[in-house]
Amino acid sequence: MAVRIVIYERDYGFRKALSSQIAVTAGYVLMGAFADTKELENQLRGLNPQVVLLDIELSVELGKTASGQLQREFPDVDVLLLTSDDLDERVMEGICAGASGYLLKKRPADRILRAICEIYDRS
Repeated sequence: MAVRIVIYERDYGFRKALSSQIAVTAGYVLMGAFADTKELENQLRGLNPQVVLLDIELSVELGKTASGQLQREFPDVDVLLLTSDDLDERVMEGICAGASGYLLKKRPADRILRAICEIYDRS
């Protein structure tokens, strides 16, 4: 069964590239890709993803414990933070709050998809 993914990413180019890679890769289904989190809760209820890729900058907009809030409301969803910098203190804050992990944006899209699969299989 394919892993259902929703992306929340501000950077259009990165969001488009990752969306395109997911669309052509067996074992993954892109349920939606969004530039903001304004309708996040309604979207997640309607789309029923298994994995949410959340831009760490958008996570901050949702609040310091956005990943924790998502985990409480959607306990069956793996939240993975997308970041450009693995030294960002918000990564650890997000993981401590409930995120399943983080992914570096500078990685090639196919490596990001493998990491998603590994984290999803772990849960």
